[in-house]
Amino acid sequence: MPDRLELQYWDSSLFIAWLSNHPQNVSAEDMEGVRALVRMAMAGQSRIITSQITFAEVLEGKMTPEAYGTFEKFLKKRNAGAVAAHLAVMRLAGNIRSHYVDLKSHGANLKVLKAPDATHLATAIIHKVDVFYTLDSSDFVWLDGDVAGYRLNIKVPPAPPQKTFDFPPTSTNS
Repeated sequence: MPDRLELQYWDSSLFIAWLSNHPQNVSAEDMEGVRALVRMAMAGQSRIITSQITFAEVLEGKMTPEAYGTFEKFLKKRNAGAVAAHLAVMRLAGNIRSHYVDLKSHGANLKVLKAPDATHLATAIIHKVDVFYTLDSSDFVWLDGDVAGYRLNIKVPPAPPQKTFDFPPTSTNS
């Protein structure tokens, strides 16, 4: 077992895909990646954080009461939790948004981050996560490695490797 568990940040898209009966616009491969991360977390092989803003994005009315209960219980696990969007997080979120607004105003062809997206990024940066997982690749993955000058590893959950089977050689009796 490693000395330190990987600290993962999950944006709300992972929770929504995992808990929805019919996740929209999520490929089978991406869902396998989400399920693999869930299995890791349930086995205590990783630590998960998300921002409290995730509660505003994971809509209770859009899922079954059981699914929403699973979401709340998951974030109460010893190795998972929702962290506060405190003043330092919100200031950094504002700075991140300002950075990209400024670049865009000087002609860069960039997206302007929405406040919730900047809050997710700022939370992950402040808490020094190892990896930020998202299914919103068009909103986040273009920032992988550098978010307004801050280092942040941003990834779509990787699908688990396919199992391979080694079959014994067959004899060729003629």
